[in-house]
Amino acid sequence: MIDKKKIGKAAKKYAKEKEKICKKIAEKYKSATSIGNWVTVSPDAAFEDGIDWFLKNLWHDIFNERIPRGKMVIVEYTYKGGIYYRSLKMPDDILWVRGFSNEKRLRRWLYVDDLLPKEEHEQY
Repeated sequence: MIDKKKIGKAAKKYAKEKEKICKKIAEKYKSATSIGNWVTVSPDAAFEDGIDWFLKNLWHDIFNERIPRGKMVIVEYTYKGGIYYRSLKMPDDILWVRGFSNEKRLRRWLYVDDLLPKEEHEQY
């Protein structure tokens, strides 16, 4: 039978779990602040979080996905301690890609088309 003691115990357990969830959200997103069982969100910071997420998800890991043939892409690579970017199209730029060594490494790539606005009929 459910009594007041069991209800109180369940309520405390729920509150602790919710507080943990709120703290995790606040740690993950700079736009969120955890106050006990509540999370507040700054609209400006939430927009920045959205942009960060969008940009992070444009990139493809060079070790998990090959650069596609026939598509314009931007590659990120390191050279002498710096990070650089270059646009290329495979297989036209294959010699440049093959020229990579230990001090010049490809890191990731993105489709140029993903950066450009879509025509109205292409949006859906």
